[in-house]
Amino acid sequence: MTENDEIRLKIAKLKGYLPFPENRCPVCGFPMDHCEPGNCSMRPVPNIRADENYPNWPESIADAWELVEECQNAGVGFDICNVKHSVLTSGQVYWQYEVTLYDPIEGPNSTEHKANADTTPLAICKCWIPWKEAQK
Repeated sequence: MTENDEIRLKIAKLKGYLPFPENRCPVCGFPMDHCEPGNCSMRPVPNIRADENYPNWPESIADAWELVEECQNAGVGFDICNVKHSVLTSGQVYWQYEVTLYDPIEGPNSTEHKANADTTPLAICKCWIPWKEAQK
């Protein structure tokens, strides 16, 4: 499972797509008329339910922007910028995207979540996950 697959699955769980409903196979997610209880033909267990088309949050800016809008609707501030991550021995600069989610009013209970990644959608996802987990 790739990092993007893991992130996509984690977001699906946090958004309530998973776990599978009772009328679906707990292994592959298909309706039970496709599988027998305890005897699913799909091995290994799929990363994401096979019959659902989850948004590709880590790779699609349009899908990741849904996460930003969710934060903004909750009154959370959002900032994105391009930051120098490192300088290679050849002198070439390696840049990453940095996303910050923050409480718009500073105070003793204000929080801030930051994440860096090679792409904007991945940075948004890496920042959204801890913000969403803190909401629970």
